[in-house]
Amino acid sequence: MTMYASPDSGPSGIPAPVPGKRTLRAGELPHELWGVLRSTPRVIAVYRLRRLDPALREGIMAAVSQVNACRYCTVAHEAWEARLLSEAGLSGPTGGGPERSDESHRFALAYATARAEAHPRVVVPELESAMGRHFDERERRDLDAVIRLAMFTNLTMNSLEAFLNRMRRSGRHHGRR
Repeated sequence: MTMYASPDSGPSGIPAPVPGKRTLRAGELPHELWGVLRSTPRVIAVYRLRRLDPALREGIMAAVSQVNACRYCTVAHEAWEARLLSEAGLSGPTGGGPERSDESHRFALAYATARAEAHPRVVVPELESAMGRHFDERERRDLDAVIRLAMFTNLTMNSLEAFLNRMRRSGRHHGRR
């Protein structure tokens, strides 16, 4: 994974990447894609069978998107989470107050954030073992599948955005629009 910064935005109005935005290198793409493909059956079960609470799932997606500085994904998943919480009669943004979720949900959001920050490194063993107090093995694997999906989509979209911004800058330097 690489970090980059760009000082300007393109003519289409798409904002420039923010400093520290995380992207994929071409060589990392096959490994990351394979990881997402391997976890696809779990992701389908999470969404279709609701093996994770939908508001928790969207909270995790938003938390990972925030870590990766994927502004569009963050906004979308926060909105979906807010809608799901509202439908359930709860309130609060991602990781909100006690009325927002129970301790397990708050812990899952902290875990997702730590996993995203550590990517691709392993999260500290203490955090991994603490997950066992809140979630069983299937739930942990489901959480990891959602985190992996969010990481992949964030990093892929950030990489595409970086590529398009480089192309725009390159075109301006050669007299093209």
